[in-house]
This record gives sequence, C-alpha cells and structure tokens, in this order.
Amino acid sequence: MEEVQTQKVEVQEVVSKPKPRMVEQDIAKGLAIILVMMLHILTTKTELFNIMGGIVGFIMSLFFFLTGYNYKSGKTFKENVTKRVKQILIPFLIYTFSITIISGIYYVITGEYTILEVLETYANFLLTRNLGSLFGLTYAARSVYTTILVGWFIQMMLVASILFYAVVDLCLNNVASFLSISIGCIVFTMTLTHFEVKLPFYIVEAPTICVIFLFGALFKKYDLFYKSKLLWIIINSVIGYGLYLILAAMFQGAGLIMGGGLTSKYGAWEAPLTILMCIISSYAFINFCKLLAKIKPVSFILSWVGQNSLYYLLLHMVVRQYVVLIVGYKAPSKEELTHMIEPMSILVLALTIVGVTIFIILRKFIKDKIKEAKDKKKPQEIEGEAQ
Repeated sequence: MEEVQTQKVEVQEVVSKPKPRMVEQDIAKGLAIILVMMLHILTTKTELFNIMGGIVGFIMSLFFFLTGYNYKSGKTFKENVTKRVKQILIPFLIYTFSITIISGIYYVITGEYTILEVLETYANFLLTRNLGSLFGLTYAARSVYTTILVGWFIQMMLVASILFYAVVDLCLNNVASFLSISIGCIVFTMTLTHFEVKLPFYIVEAPTICVIFLFGALFKKYDLFYKSKLLWIIINSVIGYGLYLILAAMFQGAGLIMGGGLTSKYGAWEAPLTILMCIISSYAFINFCKLLAKIKPVSFILSWVGQNSLYYLLLHMVVRQYVVLIVGYKAPSKEELTHMIEPMSILVLALTIVGVTIFIILRKFIKDKIKEAKDKKKPQEIEGEAQ
C-alpha cells in the first residue's frame, strides 16, 4: 500500500514539474535581433531593402509573441507588472539616457547640435511624439534620436504588458473571455485608428500587441511547439513561412510593426492583419529554429545572442555610430550605390556586433566579480559580529 502511494506521489511530481525553457525561443530571438541589426546597419538599394523588409518584416512582432509564450501563471497583477518594470523599464531608462549622453557629447563637441537640442530630443522620445508635440518638442538632434530609436519597442511592450497581465488568466481559463477580450482590443485599436485619434505611449497600438501576447500564451498552454516530430517541423516551417510570404506580397508591406507603430497602408484594418501575420510568421519561424537547434555550434551562438537580445537591441545603433567614426566610413546615398549592398557596411555591421558582444561579456565579468566580492565579505561580517 505504501509503495502504491509512493508511486502516486512520484507520478504527481512528474506531472506537475514545469517544462524546461524551450531553447528554440532563444535561437529565434538571437536570429531575429541579428536580422534587426542587418536592416538598421547595412546600406542597400531601396529595392533590396524593401525585399528584405518584406521577407523578415515580422521580427519585431515575434518578440511580442514570445513575451506571451513565456507567461507563467501564479503571480498577481501587481507582481507581474513590478517584475516587468524591473526587467525592462529600468534598463531602458538607464541605457537610453546613457546612450543619449554618449552620442550627444560627440555631436555637441562637433557643433552639430546644442545641449538643449539633445535634451529636447530625449524628452520628446520619452514622452512619445504625440505627447511631446503638445509641449512643442521635436527630434531636434536627429542623429542622437537615431541611436535610441529602437526604444519605442520597449515602451510599446511595457504598455501592452500592463493590459496583458490584467486579462491573461481570465482569457486562458475561458474561451469566451479570450475571444471577447481579443475582439474588444482589436476593435479599440481599429476605432481609434479610423478616427485618427493620437494618444501617447502607444495606447492606440497596445491592445493589438496585447492580443499577440495572448496568442503566444495560448500556444504555450496547448504545447503547440513541443509535440511536433521532425517531418511536421519541416512542413510547418515551409507552409507557414510560404503563407506569410504570400500575405506579405499581397498586402505589400502592410501588417508589420516597424518604427514605433503599425504600418498604416490599410488604416484601421492594420490591427487584425498584423495579428494574423504575426501568428503565422512566428509559428513558422520558431519551427525553423527547432531545426537550427539540431546544429550545435549554431544553436549555441544564437542562443547566447538571444539571451542578451535586449542589450543588442538598445546598444547597436550607438556602437555603430562610433564604429563608423573609427573606420572613417560615410554611407553613400541609395542613388550613389553601385552594388545592391555597400561592402563597407558589411564590415560596419560585423564590428558593431563584436563591439556590443564585448560590452556584454565585460558587463557580466564585472557583475560576477562584484558578486564574488560581496559573497566573500558576508562571512567576514558575520564573524566580526559574533566576536
């Protein structure tokens, strides 16, 4: 009898044990952030840039999908929001302020911008364009703004996360709630977009991003990435990505999240189109990354980059700025290009990735040394108190 009870306890422990983190999502983040840096740094002809944008235009929405996929129930709304603030808002404020100072110093010294123009640009960036314009703020220091431009992604994610944490448990426990809340969020974005209502902090776009989060969480609940065999992984990748490319070609770049908003070619209908293209492309892309996971060197490198994707996102443009200065490279205009891709920009991309990687490694090294010093100090303090 005792043996039977013991076996039951062991079975319950196995059943309740949480699944290990899916390595494919780190690979997906790593590959996606490399594609982001390629789009931002490579100097290409307009035709090639448009093609590249269509082929990999889903990469920012992929991060939103994975945010929902990584949701774990069991915490209160306040705990989830507090964790998210510590996780992304504080690093975002620290790094964007530091980057503004670092890049701003250069442009002030060279006389391209004044200190007030740099500060005005940063204030407008934090308040977002719609609110900043009410105070008469502009992106006066355009080159400085370029180095922190990707921060829109963090701001949009934070606002959408607050809404997501408020409704996710209800949506995952009840199909009717999932459908009604998702439809309500989409209608909210569509209505405000139709009437051209401008709100700060991406409040108009946030409900649509929240729906992407919800679909990510739904995929996690039903283990839609865990059960596939190799053949189905290949089929899912090919069919899913093929369907995405068909939609991208049909709608010619619509349904993508770029530059701090939903692309606006189809107005209010951008919201449902963005969600549809995100779900299809994310499913295909993550299945493709399951194949990459079988190539160990590639898997290791992309996983590491993916785990540090936030630093690559926030730092690559300011590092690029100084790489360009060091190598003496001035990007030609698209009309002056003699090749589809400017060869020198490939070197700039490689050096930028290396520069951010060195920063991440040094940061971790210093952080570990500080922690090690604190750990050594604690026993000494305890001994001193005991004496």
